[in-house]
Amino acid sequence: MSPALLRATLLLPALVLAPASRAAQAPPAAPAQAPSATSFTLPNGLRVEVRPRPSAAAVTAVLAIPTGVRDGEGLAALSPYALRLGGGGLLGYRDVDEQLESLGATFEAEAGPDFSALRLRWFPGEQRIVLGILAGHLAAPIYPDLRAAFTRAWRETRVDGPALAFSGLMGSEGAPAWRKAGSEDLKAWHRAHWTPGRARLLVAGPVDPAALRRQLEQAFEGWKAGAAAAPAPRPAAPKGGLALRRDPGTDPAILLAGVAVATEAEETAVDLAFDTLGTTGKPVAGPGWRALRATAAPGKAAEEARRLKEALARLGQRGLDPAALKAALGRWRERRLLEDLDPEQALQRQARALLHGPAPEPAAEAVNAALRRLLRPEEIQVLVVGDPRPPLAGAKELKD
Repeated sequence: MSPALLRATLLLPALVLAPASRAAQAPPAAPAQAPSATSFTLPNGLRVEVRPRPSAAAVTAVLAIPTGVRDGEGLAALSPYALRLGGGGLLGYRDVDEQLESLGATFEAEAGPDFSALRLRWFPGEQRIVLGILAGHLAAPIYPDLRAAFTRAWRETRVDGPALAFSGLMGSEGAPAWRKAGSEDLKAWHRAHWTPGRARLLVAGPVDPAALRRQLEQAFEGWKAGAAAAPAPRPAAPKGGLALRRDPGTDPAILLAGVAVATEAEETAVDLAFDTLGTTGKPVAGPGWRALRATAAPGKAAEEARRLKEALARLGQRGLDPAALKAALGRWRERRLLEDLDPEQALQRQARALLHGPAPEPAAEAVNAALRRLLRPEEIQVLVVGDPRPPLAGAKELKD
């Protein structure tokens, strides 16, 4: 082998390996930054916040209005459900359900104590159609017969009867206020309150903010501002007492004892308290209320109702000691982490924070102050569902 060829042979591995070696020595590339949130306002006044999540499979959206079941004349609780159960534009609710089902999308409504929301989920390829359906509900809502709509909703969603009765007792969906309302009342309420300038739309998922903005401007062009909303009078919180809803054949009686809550801070305080209460009662929650449910043996409904009310009153008087609060906060944080895995729940919480400000971390002083205010004997409602024998003396009987 000639000297020149020998030198080329010896240099070949170094020439081949040099690029790889240099690449190995180079600093690693910085990880790709997640797209930041984008905010904008549509020409009709709707404020939108977009949180791109390229890795998500579907898009989640929450449209929130700062009017909850504790506001107004009962129509605040009715409005989101009426929008959902009526339809919009030329599409009745059955048409909407069939179309969304064929697209793999979902559409739900919820009324909370201090805000109401419409929640949607869709696949990116169906975005334009779903936004058109939502815009039709808002720009040209179809108002259903109120009683028929709620009867249908309860039947189709299999709502828990005792919880529904308690919700009515606490001034929510089943309250007499909406039962006396008609479509014209609801139209006037929508014109004043469900307006784009008061709403927030949060969207998260694999979306391009610029493209979404163009589609929203086109879809929501027909949703205009209505009449100025006068400040809604806040009704007085329900006072405590004993109520009965007869349910023949239901034995043992089902008991619900609880209080009205109007804000997230009050909700959290009562949730933390119930988490530490050593009773057989099972916590249940609804829009604008928190409660404990228990059962009673035949003939023991009055006694069990008294015990449950006394247990809540004692909890309000003594509050939570530091050790109990620390343990309850640990479980509360774990539940929050699990809830954050659900994009709809996470967006709903964020929408509430945008409308009413972020809720601070629960502190012992604030929690106990809320409990002293809410868990007083005169504020605690006790509802017995069933057919107690002997009858409950002094109980107010609820009727559908």
